[in-house]
Amino acid sequence: MNKAPRNVDDSGARNPVTIGSFTVPREFVWISLLALILVIGVSIASIWPWAVHKNDPIAFADRSRPLLDGQLPYIDFEFEHLPLAIVPMFMTAVIEKLLPVHYTLLFWALMSGVLFGIGALLNKIGHQLGVTDVALRWVLISWALLPLLAFRVDALSVLLILVAVSLSIAGDDRKSGWATAGAIAAKGWPIVLAVVDWWRGRRRRAVVTVGLTAVLGIGLTMFPLFRSGRSFFGVHIETFTGAFIALSRILVGEPTQVDVAAGASYVEVGGWAMAVNVLIGVGLGIYAIRVLRAEFDWRRALDLIGVLTIALMLLSPLLSAQFVIWMTPFAALSSSTKVRIGATGAAFLTGVFVTFWFIDSWWWWAIIVGRNLFLVWTGWVWARHLTSAEPSNTDQVITL
Repeated sequence: MNKAPRNVDDSGARNPVTIGSFTVPREFVWISLLALILVIGVSIASIWPWAVHKNDPIAFADRSRPLLDGQLPYIDFEFEHLPLAIVPMFMTAVIEKLLPVHYTLLFWALMSGVLFGIGALLNKIGHQLGVTDVALRWVLISWALLPLLAFRVDALSVLLILVAVSLSIAGDDRKSGWATAGAIAAKGWPIVLAVVDWWRGRRRRAVVTVGLTAVLGIGLTMFPLFRSGRSFFGVHIETFTGAFIALSRILVGEPTQVDVAAGASYVEVGGWAMAVNVLIGVGLGIYAIRVLRAEFDWRRALDLIGVLTIALMLLSPLLSAQFVIWMTPFAALSSSTKVRIGATGAAFLTGVFVTFWFIDSWWWWAIIVGRNLFLVWTGWVWARHLTSAEPSNTDQVITL
């Protein structure tokens, strides 16, 4: 049964905040904090030689400008991203034609706007469920990672999945379905919404979502210029086994055996390493979906999305730094303090190693291993919280 949220008294979320002798709207706090973080982030990316923030926009510019000449992705030029991911890249290229501003700075401005949209949507979902200051929670959890996200496309899929969730909570499944399709077409990981749809009784929709996602994936693999952008050997350096193997090698004085392929770095190792990653992710996912036997509840459904997102990250052959942002909005909505602490730790360590990219140093690999341990621990704690919690009482406002 799809349990609709009850009316809540969230007047506390609308109360102004007193800072010193000034009284400001409550929204001002998270908005100003996010703006400050993004400005500091773009400054670091501009002057700090060891940060990798600007690498992707340079590649995005190369991939999107051919569109202005009438070329098509997957057919006329190599494009390893999903179809909707090209929208912010192309929009930036068009604006660059109109304004005398560098592509990277324009892309940063565009994606910064998407990050503000995520905050606004989180507060809206919080209002629907009786959770206050969700946007502020999210900024505090994700602050170390947000500067990187302004230079990546991942925020788009996060924005769209939150749109889908908000519309589903409001009962507008038709519009929610379109938002879900857009989120999947942007990145793929929002396929986890199909599990929530199955749980809340929308099983035909869940099957259609999985089926259309499979058609999209199979269709893309038919294009050689998509496959070539995804070809690699070994495991990605940021995966659980990839980072651990590289750290072990560097500690015993052996070469890390890292190669660059498809715009990312991979550790040369046998298929067993990928199998271990899959076992960890699948095990976490199976443990979490035990909750499907319980009565549907939106607060726990959002917890389930968070756990399954971490499971997907852990079993994926590619675990890029920006992927951590996928789960942080749901951590901000969680009632578990341990989950929020774990998500904060994972985001912080990720922000550290992308800002100090010293791939030849043992401590750099140790930070990635630590981040992955945080992800596993957070996923496990989150799954236990999910499967042991009672259905949420949405009459009670939960504050920061």
